[in-house]
Amino acid sequence: MKNAIRYLIAFYALGSLSHTKRLIRYLSVICFLFYLSFWLFNTIFWNIDFFGKTALFGLSLELYPIFCFCTSFAKRRSSVLFVAGVIVHVLLAMLVAMNLYSSAFCVLFAGAAYFTLAWFWMYSKLEN
Repeated sequence: MKNAIRYLIAFYALGSLSHTKRLIRYLSVICFLFYLSFWLFNTIFWNIDFFGKTALFGLSLELYPIFCFCTSFAKRRSSVLFVAGVIVHVLLAMLVAMNLYSSAFCVLFAGAAYFTLAWFWMYSKLEN
């Protein structure tokens, strides 16, 4: 049991560049599938308007893991990548702030904070 806990802590800790890139890819796929299933469940079973507020919120959250996954393949730092990262993370912060009083706020906030930290850690480790 102790080894399993140590393995999980070591896996989710930010380390080398290659490890952090794999971690971002892994979490991006998990978040993408989670957000997609949440969006589909709301759209199909609760008959929420496909282009309504909740649906657009779900689609906006879909774009964030896609961005993180695609940028995890970057080899070098660039000003365009940095500006895009800042813009996407500001948009994510706005989405989290819009759902300040939702029941899933703590999970959403913790996930967003960890993703932001991991992405900027990865960016700082890229070559110039």
